[in-house]
Amino acid sequence: MMWSLIAMLYSGLLPTYVHSAPLVITETNAAQSFINGDYRSALEGFNELRIKYPLDLRIRRYQAITLEKLGEDDRAIEILTELLLITPDSVSSQYYLGTIYYKLQKAELAESHFSEVLLLANDSKYGSLAQSYLDAIGSQKFESANPGAPRRWNFYSSIGYTDDVSSDPSLTSEDTSRPRINSYFSANYYFLRESNWTGLISGSVYQSNQQSSSVSTDRTLRQWSTKASLQNQTTLMGKPVIHIGNLGYDRVMLDGSKYSDNWFLYGSTRLRLRPNLSTSVYVSKGKRRFWVMENLSSSLSTADRNKTSLGLNQSIFLNDRTIELGGGVYFKEITSLNPSSSHKSRGAKIFSRFSLPQQVRFGLTVESSKDTYPSFNGVENRAANTKTLSTTLSRRFGKHLSVELSYKISEVGFSDVVGDRGRDTWGVRFSYVY
Repeated sequence: MMWSLIAMLYSGLLPTYVHSAPLVITETNAAQSFINGDYRSALEGFNELRIKYPLDLRIRRYQAITLEKLGEDDRAIEILTELLLITPDSVSSQYYLGTIYYKLQKAELAESHFSEVLLLANDSKYGSLAQSYLDAIGSQKFESANPGAPRRWNFYSSIGYTDDVSSDPSLTSEDTSRPRINSYFSANYYFLRESNWTGLISGSVYQSNQQSSSVSTDRTLRQWSTKASLQNQTTLMGKPVIHIGNLGYDRVMLDGSKYSDNWFLYGSTRLRLRPNLSTSVYVSKGKRRFWVMENLSSSLSTADRNKTSLGLNQSIFLNDRTIELGGGVYFKEITSLNPSSSHKSRGAKIFSRFSLPQQVRFGLTVESSKDTYPSFNGVENRAANTKTLSTTLSRRFGKHLSVELSYKISEVGFSDVVGDRGRDTWGVRFSYVY
């Protein structure tokens, strides 16, 4: 019946109260009500305009858009579908019908209409908007087929405050406290998101503003970093294995002057022997070059060095993965052009993380390490033993925001110095991830 009426209308068999003056829809009361968010009044106005201008298909389209705003999606779909039967090349009708299907999570239908928009008007504003929807649909399909896969773009930012308090009796009172404000921002782009492979390129900047009364001015340290990473997930004897490889570069600026740069290579393998047991090994190698600075001694500012690290970590998860217990061992060797700063380091740590009420996470780490120096300012085979206890309290607020409180106690004993040197550090950090 409806299609017969439409045919009669366009064949001239029904009266049409056509006005000679063209209608400027944006100047109508209905359009103003729509702009002001009064969609019910807007719909009444468009209904009246349709009676006066029955041949103006724009009014029907505005009726459909208004109905969608009022939550009457079925009626809006019906009108837009009728319009496309009359004018199948209508870019705006194709686009708005696609947006309604997208809202209703009917991805296949939405994708069909957005694709038509690109065929009809790829370079128009509707084409740009349709492409954004198609990109979102593509990401949703990928994430549905690959649960847990990362977003194409990922951003992380944080700002924090820390205060170091030294108990070293050899230092003056002005040197015992080193408060600083530090901030960090990173952007990650995942160029590869397959079921077994993930690849990303990331860039980050870290800045620390350190206050100290022992020097005439505050110090600003800024580090720029970039990194390319590949991750592969496979199996070994039926057990899931994840391999990660990173290649990166960073540059450190001190008070606006170039201080050092560093190339590094990192690789790790994580094996899950059981659902609640994870074992990982890693190796990294870096080469840092220092630049001579006027306010630093030449022995420190020219100590170019190579660093190699090896490590093993073991974790066990309990109580539906809300509790993590683990430990690790590591070995580091730093070979420098300045013999007095070359040394080896080995250490071990144990840690635990578990949930508290109110969605709070608690972390505790105990670590012990020993650094040995073949020669240090005339002292042969100098050794430094460090013991550290650190705790954290963290809580997420929604999907993006988190807050962390931290406290660390460390003591260092040297083989050629009587008494230990201690330092307490506390801090707070606010983070946002998208």
